[in-house]
This record gives sequence, C-alpha cells and structure tokens, in this order.
Amino acid sequence: RARASDRTNIRRELNTPDGAKIVLNIGPFKLQKDPVSFVKLAARVAKQCPNVEFWMAGDGELREKVVSTIKELKVEKQIQLLGWRRDIPELLCASDIHVLTSLWEGLPRSVVEALIVGRPVVAFGVNGLKDIIRNDENGYILNPGEIDQMAEKIALVLTNEALAKKLSAGALSTIDETFDINNMVRRQEELYENLTNELSVVNMVG
Repeated sequence: RARASDRTNIRRELNTPDGAKIVLNIGPFKLQKDPVSFVKLAARVAKQCPNVEFWMAGDGELREKVVSTIKELKVEKQIQLLGWRRDIPELLCASDIHVLTSLWEGLPRSVVEALIVGRPVVAFGVNGLKDIIRNDENGYILNPGEIDQMAEKIALVLTNEALAKKLSAGALSTIDETFDINNMVRRQEELYENLTNELSVVNMVG
C-alpha cells in the first residue's frame, strides 16, 4: 500500500516542487483512452492554474500524436510523459487528481486505486464509471468529448481547497468490501451456481 512518504519521494524523483498541484492520467496511449484529449484539457487548465503539472503514465501507438499535440499547444513544461510505470499506487498518492479521458471503459482499476488513496476522479461518464463517480461527492463525470467542461472541473478542484478536501473524504469512503477481489470472485461463483441450479430445474420441468 502506498504511504504518505511516497508523495515526497515520487515528486523528488520527477523534479516536481512540493507545492505544485499534480493531475495524473494513467493508461496506454490508444484510441480508447483518448490521451490527446488529456493534453488538450491540460493546456486549458494550465492557463487557469499556473502551479500545476500533468503526469501521463503509459505509452503506446498514439505517442507521436501526443508529443506533437504537446508541442503544438506549447505545454512541454507542464506535461511529463512517464512511460510505463509499476508504481501506480505511489503515483496516485503523489498526485492531487486522477483524470480519465477514456471513451469507453468497464471499471478501470486505476479509478478504484485512486479512490482508495483519497484522490478525486474526474472522467468522462462512460459505462462503469457512472456507477462509482458521483458529482460533488468524490469527483466529477462529464459527457465524452466535453474537454472545456472537464478542464473547468479540474481547475475548480485545484483552486478550491475546501472542495478538494470534501472530494478526498468522499473518495476515501467510496470503496468498501464489495470491491475486494475475493468477495467479487465469491459472488460470481454464487451467481453461476444459482443460474446452473435454475437451469437444472427448468430442464427437469421441461
């Protein structure tokens, strides 16, 4: 489990000032994750919040497009491309907000991990994210493609300390035992067993 000290260690490793605000994006650079939209919203947020950095943990087929967009929008100093990382919990602990620009998802593990360490999540409201992210409670969800609106929410959280603390507390209280892997497997086994039993009864009646 990530510790509070990881925040200092990771920031030191990445040459990030202690007082800087960090917006973290995690995932492969592919169409589903829409990393180019993250770069675009980063440029918008940076204009409102000068003391902010954006970390992108991942890599992939859209890297060239990501790099060219960073140069085009002149945010080379604000965005760090971290490549593939194994210390995701530590990165989340070192960040202030976890942002997803995915165009479709199930329930991303990074979102669950972010909530566990009390990081608000701002994301496009697709699939399973609608069930776990609640506006004004533990983060915000926007319609896919609403980059301006997403940038506004991120800037709001970064500049409103009271709101950030409220969302962090909400994030910490989101994840319970229902998300435990052993509990999820047990519930799936029970579901399959019940369905099998029901099918057996139907076959007997038939």
